[in-house]
Amino acid sequence: MNTDFEFAIVGGGGMGSTTAYYLAREKNSVIVIEQFDIGHNRGASHGENRIIRYSYEHLDYVKLAKETYKLWYEAEKELKRTLVHHTGGLDLGHPGNTDFDDCIRCMTHEGVPFEVLDHVELRKRFPQFEVNSTTRGLFQKDGGYVTPDVSVPAFLKLAEDNGAAIKSNTTIESIKILDDCVEITSQSQSWRVKKLILTAGPWAGPLLESIGFNLPLTVTLEQYAFFTPQNKEEFQENRFPVFFTYLPPGELDLYGFPNYNELGIKVGEHRAGKITTASTRSMTPDSDKLETLQSRVRKLIPDLSGPITNSATCLYANTPDTHFVIDLLPGCNNVVVAAGFSGHGFKFIPVVGKILVDLATSGTTSRPVAMFGFDRFASSIV
Repeated sequence: MNTDFEFAIVGGGGMGSTTAYYLAREKNSVIVIEQFDIGHNRGASHGENRIIRYSYEHLDYVKLAKETYKLWYEAEKELKRTLVHHTGGLDLGHPGNTDFDDCIRCMTHEGVPFEVLDHVELRKRFPQFEVNSTTRGLFQKDGGYVTPDVSVPAFLKLAEDNGAAIKSNTTIESIKILDDCVEITSQSQSWRVKKLILTAGPWAGPLLESIGFNLPLTVTLEQYAFFTPQNKEEFQENRFPVFFTYLPPGELDLYGFPNYNELGIKVGEHRAGKITTASTRSMTPDSDKLETLQSRVRKLIPDLSGPITNSATCLYANTPDTHFVIDLLPGCNNVVVAAGFSGHGFKFIPVVGKILVDLATSGTTSRPVAMFGFDRFASSIV
């Protein structure tokens, strides 16, 4: 059967943008279909910055982080601009959280250099934080951040320069999976493609349901805020690292960044949001949650005792185990799905793009993705 394109990518955010670039660079015929403007703020691939780091409690994530760093650097050369901003990364470990020790174990196994700091060294090296005698630090010099508002449009521009078609502000009305192709219909036209790659972020669940597949994804409305420090010099990128807390079970972890473009210090609670849907979510931060965040930030970083200067919302698409879904749709070799990045996926967008190209072109990949398969949800996806 004749097709309009070899590959259609539904969703032009982080994962979709890199997949389009790598496919188009190899002279494949590609169309990207995005329901909003490129770089929109309605999903999970926007905002000022996202943490990039090696520190993970699972070996496969560390392995993927090693490759994703290399791919980010390759993209920097292609674009002739900085995408990875190195600030160093600091994890703050507290008794009762075994993930902190697992991060040490996994980075040791993979030969990633790091330092473990006791509370005395923590106070000396990073006096901005208020820590107690049981707090340990894990510092990794390559930690830092990447910028979604820069990188997503940049990868899509690279894809377009290599021949990809980009269709923004185009809503999908139906997807039909046929034996030898996939038919995609929007409000104004339709396309037949050999393979569909679904990278729709918080819209992945409803799109999969429309083709009769129930993936257990929960969408939550998350938020973050900016704080102005009293001593700005202590919070510049050369002095203040990106950070993540590993608190005891039952407590919400915090993450944060150094001063960014004079907006202030960005801090948020990780996986603290209420359940919502991508189509009904609010764009307005919850004032009660902001008040709680402000109180917690003052305790952890006393210099940030001033008022919140700005705040914003975003969406997490969460799997039950908080690990990604990257796999062929069960029983359907012409559909590849990447979903459920659960608030920690953006750093991996280049390597996920490579994996999706592997799966779409050959049906398999040599990269470590076994833990991201659909089979772990076998009891709930039928």
